[in-house]
Amino acid sequence: MGDTRLDDESTKEQISGMADRLRAAMMETLDRHAVQKRWCSRSKQWWTDELWDLRKALGRVRRRKDWEAARVAKRDQRREIRRAKRTCWNEFLQGAKGNAVWVATRYTADRLDKTGQALRDGDGPTLEGHEAREEGLLAVHFPPRNQRGEGQREGEELEGGEGVSTGE
Repeated sequence: MGDTRLDDESTKEQISGMADRLRAAMMETLDRHAVQKRWCSRSKQWWTDELWDLRKALGRVRRRKDWEAARVAKRDQRREIRRAKRTCWNEFLQGAKGNAVWVATRYTADRLDKTGQALRDGDGPTLEGHEAREEGLLAVHFPPRNQRGEGQREGEELEGGEGVSTGE
């Protein structure tokens, strides 16, 4: 295995080799001793231990055939599920970086066919990439105050009809 000591005179190759061996040892230890999380098609990121407890409580009430309590338990479970989904979605949006923001658009926007609308800069080129699309959308929907005409409402098109279009 070689010398396992690093000092101020260690080369990049020695440091890199040591890091690789350390990573391999950690992965081996985790594979041997850590409990593997089992994912399936029904696994949900928003499912919590609290939801599991509410589900078990609902089952107990149903088995007792206490229908009024079952109705209340089902309502509480539905409310908690909605809250958990909303929290999970908001955490995803807050942590989204770069092109991951467009994943949210896929889930929330209407579906388009393969020839879907492309964003264009006025009559100019198609906007490509995350930053160009973001700048184009911001320029149209939130123009600087000095570019809006007197008495013009927010969201009205500037004279000349320039701005980002959907390529139709």
